[in-house]
Amino acid sequence: MPEWCECSVSATGSPDQVQRLREFVGGGQSLLTTISPTPDPTQATDAWVDQHWGTRILTNVIVHVQPDDLDPPTRFSMQFDTAWSPPIPAMDRLATKLFPTLSMELHYSCPSLDVGGMVRWLDGVMVESVEGDATVFCALCGADDTAVDTRDLLGEAWCPECVGWAPELGCDLEIRIDSHDQGLLDSIAEKYRESTLVSLTGRTPQQLVEDAVQVLAEQEGEDNPLANRIPDTVAAPIATTPAVTVVRSSDTTLLLRVRTLWGAVDTEWWEDTAADWEDDATVAIQEV
Repeated sequence: MPEWCECSVSATGSPDQVQRLREFVGGGQSLLTTISPTPDPTQATDAWVDQHWGTRILTNVIVHVQPDDLDPPTRFSMQFDTAWSPPIPAMDRLATKLFPTLSMELHYSCPSLDVGGMVRWLDGVMVESVEGDATVFCALCGADDTAVDTRDLLGEAWCPECVGWAPELGCDLEIRIDSHDQGLLDSIAEKYRESTLVSLTGRTPQQLVEDAVQVLAEQEGEDNPLANRIPDTVAAPIATTPAVTVVRSSDTTLLLRVRTLWGAVDTEWWEDTAADWEDDATVAIQEV
């Protein structure tokens, strides 16, 4: 089992170069071979990997372009995990050979190895490289701040500044269904067990989070500086995180723990759904 390094890369520059980088990276799953292709798969020895990639495994990629005061966006960022060490050789080629007009930074933290650091490039030249103890990076802005909070929806670290601006995008509900119709309870448990917000709605993760942010913008005003970051940051976990967990089931009672998302599968959505059960069951919904 590899020891994982958590990496965050950001790049700033002209809109056309940022867009070109975005197209070059794509989904990011083949990032290493995209940056430094192997002439022949058999030549990818440990020595070659150390020199050209810095790691053999790069996974869990989240790629997004973050708009700022300018339109179109002039900032690109991505997050990913690598095995055993950060991909400094690959990122160096990306910054110095492939996109030298962009300013880039790589932040990395390998908690289990207690190693972390930062590398910075300007005008195609590595100008700073610092390594020390492992650092916790904010999942939203990339700041290296060890005073972090953990949000329920993400399960990731956010720095104090982002936590101050970060609204919850949903809440937890507990739904108790009492009925003597065993078939009804079984069918509800079977239908909703381990469901995700995507499977419940048929909408994409991006659409779901955009809806939630829109609801929050209407409630709290549109001056939240994280409004443009939240959708790209949290969209990926929504696709795989269960929204419904069967907490307890007996012959006459079914207890569900439900994760909601504003503007989509929210409290009102579950109240409407539960209305279909109330002819044969007693339903109680409460926020927990």
